[in-house]
Amino acid sequence: MLLRTRHAMSGPEISYPAVNGSSACVDCVADTYSPTTAAVSPATCLDCPSEFSQSVPGSDGANDCNCNSGYTGSNGGDCRECVPGKYKPSIGSAACTLCPTETYSTTDAATSAGVCESCPLYTVSLAGSNNLTDCVCALGYTGPDGLECTPCVAGTYKDVIGSSLCLSCPADSTSLSASDALSDCLCNAGFEGSGPAGCEPCSTGRYKVDWSGDSCLLCPAGSYHGLTTQTSPDACMLCPIASNSPAGSSTILACTCNAGYFGSDGTNCSGCAAGKYKEAPGDQACALCPEGTFSAVEASDTSGSCELCAAFSFSGAGASAAANCSCIPGYTRGAGDCEPC
Repeated sequence: MLLRTRHAMSGPEISYPAVNGSSACVDCVADTYSPTTAAVSPATCLDCPSEFSQSVPGSDGANDCNCNSGYTGSNGGDCRECVPGKYKPSIGSAACTLCPTETYSTTDAATSAGVCESCPLYTVSLAGSNNLTDCVCALGYTGPDGLECTPCVAGTYKDVIGSSLCLSCPADSTSLSASDALSDCLCNAGFEGSGPAGCEPCSTGRYKVDWSGDSCLLCPAGSYHGLTTQTSPDACMLCPIASNSPAGSSTILACTCNAGYFGSDGTNCSGCAAGKYKEAPGDQACALCPEGTFSAVEASDTSGSCELCAAFSFSGAGASAAANCSCIPGYTRGAGDCEPC
């Protein structure tokens, strides 16, 4: 009897002679193996341990039995099918691969990623999903599991995945379609604020023209308004003539007379007469130029407009012209200036 063991790159291939004599040894067929040397019968070729594993012809050990595509397990051991949601394209002991997110598969023992079907529009799923109903509505969308979802309408939002309903934005705020967070609910024109605290009306002296997360703006200096929730700068009314107010003023009484002008708060103001001045805004009276000075300037906002009378002349307080300056005793007016008698 002639025995011959043939070695391959992957290990020795176990063969047996078919007949006595010099004929070649015969390989054990695929999906079997034999650890026996000098074998004389195909009966020594044992089936791979799992019906879902395979080996090449001439395999000499159970470890040469590799799990088929679509199955996983250790070489020479039990092979288990890839469950739905997974696949395995190669033979061997590698683990099954998960179908990617936003897909699903109901196929057992899948051998290709082609079994992973896309979820319906606007739905998401976890990797390895194994049922159409694992596809649930994405953030900002609503509908039954496993079906195409619809966007949340403007003024609502949805910040969780699944079939739950969209939630309404807080009062006095709105959102775009398909919004996926409470922070997408921005305050309407005339309101300010954000988040769970909600929106508050623009206070008096302020306004906001658009839907946004911005704060209300102040009415500019020199204007006022006494209303809330205003949506236009046109709500800011100008102060009366020759008066001014701080930015954000909410009443006409905040309009006070400018320097050089006098009058009650919130009314039209008049200019200080010649011989007078007023250096600060407010409702105070104009001050008289001091004795010995005069001023011909109207609506003066500085004491610097009060000029000294000429030498050897004098005036009472509030003089409005040089002619109001009279020569002092012992002097008389000559060609223009006061001269000694």
